[in-house]
Amino acid sequence: MPGFVGLIENNLRQETLGNALGNLSGEQLYSVFSKGFGFGFKSIRAGVGDDKYEDERILVQVFGYLTVGDLPAKTISQHLAERYADDELFECLEQLNGYFSLLIFDKLLNKIHLISDRYATMPLYLWMDGDRLLGFSSELKGVSLNPSFELDFDKEAIQTYLNVGHFLANRTWFKSIVRMEPSTHISVDLTTDKMEKSRYWTWSTLSKRNDISFDEAVETTGRLFKASIGRCLSAVTQDNLSITLSGGLDSRALLAAAVDDYHGEIQSFTFGKNGCDDAVIAAKVSDVAKVNNHFREIESDNWFEGREHGAWLTDGMQNVLHMHTLNSVPAIQAHSNFLLNGYIGDLVLGGSYLLEGKNDVKVSMADLEAAYGDSASDADLDNEFFDFSSTDPIFIQNRCSRFVSLGSDLLSHDLLSLKPFCDVELLDYVYALPDEYRRNGKLYHSMLLKFYPNFFAEIPWQDTGKPITGKDPVVEQSDQLSWKARLRRHLVRVIKGSVFETGARWLHRRFGSGNKSYVDYNFWLRDAKFESWTKSLLTDKNAVLQSVIGKENIDTLLSGFYQKRTVHAESIGSLISAELYFRKLMDRKQNAPH
Repeated sequence: MPGFVGLIENNLRQETLGNALGNLSGEQLYSVFSKGFGFGFKSIRAGVGDDKYEDERILVQVFGYLTVGDLPAKTISQHLAERYADDELFECLEQLNGYFSLLIFDKLLNKIHLISDRYATMPLYLWMDGDRLLGFSSELKGVSLNPSFELDFDKEAIQTYLNVGHFLANRTWFKSIVRMEPSTHISVDLTTDKMEKSRYWTWSTLSKRNDISFDEAVETTGRLFKASIGRCLSAVTQDNLSITLSGGLDSRALLAAAVDDYHGEIQSFTFGKNGCDDAVIAAKVSDVAKVNNHFREIESDNWFEGREHGAWLTDGMQNVLHMHTLNSVPAIQAHSNFLLNGYIGDLVLGGSYLLEGKNDVKVSMADLEAAYGDSASDADLDNEFFDFSSTDPIFIQNRCSRFVSLGSDLLSHDLLSLKPFCDVELLDYVYALPDEYRRNGKLYHSMLLKFYPNFFAEIPWQDTGKPITGKDPVVEQSDQLSWKARLRRHLVRVIKGSVFETGARWLHRRFGSGNKSYVDYNFWLRDAKFESWTKSLLTDKNAVLQSVIGKENIDTLLSGFYQKRTVHAESIGSLISAELYFRKLMDRKQNAPH
């Protein structure tokens, strides 16, 4: 993805910084080089996801989009520079709203400041040597390809990636590179190399409220949702807007809100197997919205196109089986570089990750063990950041930031994702409500029907095949659904977020209603040619991953999937992503200029 690269090195050469910038995608806008320090910035293109202010003392660079109260978007970086000059920066950080990384360079004091967004949705990776910061980058490869960086594989974290399907907390492939944590402010004195780190917000800032009626909650949530859409749209600097539209609720909600507030042209994009539920429902929704909908078919002979490159774009962290949107990117960005994204809508408003029988309580280690198995201790449960009476916060960090957000990372070379469901004003309100309001989508469905009835009252939801009603769908539909649908809903409630989730999804694809699923990876992976390619990739003499975790582990997973059928397709996709990334990384390092 585009973004930052910075290196702190006594004998830093401009060529080294230039090479590091060259490893990121996007258009280079500028670089800054001084003795022992340099950084550069790349964007999708000028004016897309970048906001810069500079004077003789300070440089402020925003990557992504950021709002502060009602300030116009074009004045944010200057506002932050003024607050910094008045020594009031830290006091205003809690007000920052959006999907961003922020860099401040104090030329006078020779200090840099790095600031993550509230939920660390926008990635920034830190190259550390103990307590010393050696470099930072929006992509791992921005620092991992540095000639001075040694590939110190974190075998424990890699095993978590393979077991769970993604990394947890702030860990990566390497011991010396970590992902910047949420709501974090890091400052580095470039003269002394001293680094300081602090949190500008924690979940404990919020308090649960019992004085809000359900009807009031529906009304206020709808109003805040519309406001969050408006804040995202304020970042759009083009005349057009894109949205990926499925058969679910989140993308439909975004489209319904956007057609009311956006005055340019909106086009929607859908992908999947021909005739799948997503395609059928998206066509109906786009007709109501009066927008053009583009459908791209994913089938057995084209599903893997471009995904080798996708593994490189996401530093091997996104499973190749989750790159559904990748081949649609050229068409999407041809219309607009701004993409409305339904990231975590089902979790935040739909309550889809609330644990069964647990309302308004913090998650426990037993809960994490059910979700992450032997890797539960990596989820950082004891971190004070998560001290709050809901089980959601730790999953927002571990599941959403470390897995779900990779979908937007994958597209970020051409598209800036706008994420209204991450709006801090919306989340502050929703998480003050009793968890019971959100459970099984009651609050979400009621809000959608009240504010956007034309989009939801009659058009079915892909999850159930029926329109939402605003009533508890588990209670209301349990007697009406087929045994297959009841099985699926039970599996979702019990297993969602756990290491067994992918198995539940496989069962649904095989035993759910005929044309519901938009992909069929479990069978496409078993194609004879693809099976042969996969085994060669993972086991030949050039394979990197088997030297890290052991050939026996690779063989066990391959035989478990292809022969014994005890291993799910997700595990094979994870292996493929990791191996493709490692091979290219090793090749680049071996052939890099020194």
